[in-house]
Amino acid sequence: MAQRTNQMLAASLAAFAGIVHAIKVPDHFTIATWLGVLFVMDAIGLVLMAVWLLVRPSRLAAGAAGLLAIGTAGGYVISRTVGLPSVGRLPWDTIGIVVTVGELALALVCLPMLATRRSMAASEDVRRAA
Repeated sequence: MAQRTNQMLAASLAAFAGIVHAIKVPDHFTIATWLGVLFVMDAIGLVLMAVWLLVRPSRLAAGAAGLLAIGTAGGYVISRTVGLPSVGRLPWDTIGIVVTVGELALALVCLPMLATRRSMAASEDVRRAA
């Protein structure tokens, strides 16, 4: 039961972050084309991670979602502290902070899913058969 709750929470957090990135794509294309492209790829990747975690949960899915979330959160922090090439430092914003906290939560929620020995889908099949 806890494993399914983690899957649902992880998928929800990934979907939330992906949707927000999709909404913010136009703003980031005005800053720099390459940044807009990164936002498009991030939005697609996060939504795909959400679907993957729901449809075919596995350690690989959890690992990929966690790594994408950490990379995205890291990119936000770097863009606000050190700055980005050809863009410089961007200002902190509330929605960016909220999404970054969600991405870090996604990475944390994925950790217990990585610790499981069997695939999550296989454990669901065993429970259904019992």
